[in-house]
Amino acid sequence: MSAAASAVRRRLLRGHEAGLWTDPEVRALRITGAVDHQRLRAAIHEVTAALPALRFGYTALPHLMEPQPVERPATVAHHDLADERDPQQACVGLLDIDRRKATDPVRDALVRFHIARLAEQEWVLGLVADPLALDLRSVYQVLGAVVQAYLGRFRPDEHPEAAHAVASTVPGTPRWRWWERRLSTWTGREPLSAVVRTSTSAANAQRTAILPLDGRTWARLTSLTDDAGNAGTLSIVALLMMWLRAQQGAGGPAVFGGTLDLRDLLGLGAAVGPLTERIVYEVDQTDVDQLSFPGVVRRVHAGMLDAVVHHTAYDDLIAIADACSAPSPDQYADIVVHYCRTPPASGHTRDDPGLRRYGLSIELFAESDLASPRRPEDVRPAGAAAVELRVAEHGTGMALLVDHDAARVSPAVVDGLLSDLGSMIPRFGATPAVPPS
Repeated sequence: MSAAASAVRRRLLRGHEAGLWTDPEVRALRITGAVDHQRLRAAIHEVTAALPALRFGYTALPHLMEPQPVERPATVAHHDLADERDPQQACVGLLDIDRRKATDPVRDALVRFHIARLAEQEWVLGLVADPLALDLRSVYQVLGAVVQAYLGRFRPDEHPEAAHAVASTVPGTPRWRWWERRLSTWTGREPLSAVVRTSTSAANAQRTAILPLDGRTWARLTSLTDDAGNAGTLSIVALLMMWLRAQQGAGGPAVFGGTLDLRDLLGLGAAVGPLTERIVYEVDQTDVDQLSFPGVVRRVHAGMLDAVVHHTAYDDLIAIADACSAPSPDQYADIVVHYCRTPPASGHTRDDPGLRRYGLSIELFAESDLASPRRPEDVRPAGAAAVELRVAEHGTGMALLVDHDAARVSPAVVDGLLSDLGSMIPRFGATPAVPPS
């Protein structure tokens, strides 16, 4: 089993033990053409047999000290939705039902495939995965691998099992002391909650607000990141920096939550597994209102890289906070920006000439419907932020999804955020060198 994922799995397992909800990863592909569903099922089994992460489970969780891994094959469910009034929404609904099921890592399959027939020549290949088994990038990779297997092109060695471990941060080491100083500094700052939070409640009142984005406008904005990588995420955080400065005025550093792909950090290539770690990072707000948009992006990138260079497992970060009597890292970042892909998306595969000779067209299926978490009403999510943002394909364009807890965040704040971002994105994309003031 993947050693690099062990720290991530330990954190997620503690959530399971505490009865907290962890959001499954859900994505799907629409396949149009003459699809042989038996051959598609065989492709799923070929990929599942080749990739250990798809057969991951536990025999028991004895106090989570030494959980014993066991092979638990992925499941495959078939659905014929062609006679439904709205086959697409029926398909989204059945994937939602699966993702809302509580998963027991000792008894249940952590990876679940769905093959749905929407029409004579329209099919959906869906995947629901517990984060103990797969992260979001892995879900995309696995869906792609199944298509490759269907076409007879699957190469298992392109998706190696991760074999590197994330070193623990030991008390007294320079990295431990660096985070102690950083967390202690954040303790005294005015949190972002001064802007986004209105009250607290144990209830789950999750809502999702959507800002449709013109694909070309969004692509133009994300092209201004100096090839820094992760362009969509940097662009969103830069926009939030400008928005927060307008809301707060002069203030201390802003602290954001995000995700770090351990493949990039550890050089793991296209490994499949739970290889996404949580991070928190600080961005200096000094004179943000005097910077151009690319200047703010560089400021955000510097803050993010600072945390990555000093990266420690999120479990260790919690231990450091406890040791220096600081609040949990979850309390520093009221705004989390998840990895945001940049367009084009389905444009890469829809009517691709290479696929056309197989009589197929492949694209993402209802990504904006599947991207936001759908939690049961009676669950307590593990470390959910007040506001979480992500970008997903939406129709022929993109959309900014703002997931928020309506019991903690005023709808007026979210509406104002979307309205402001809706005007900022085309403005900065058209005149990036002009400071917002």
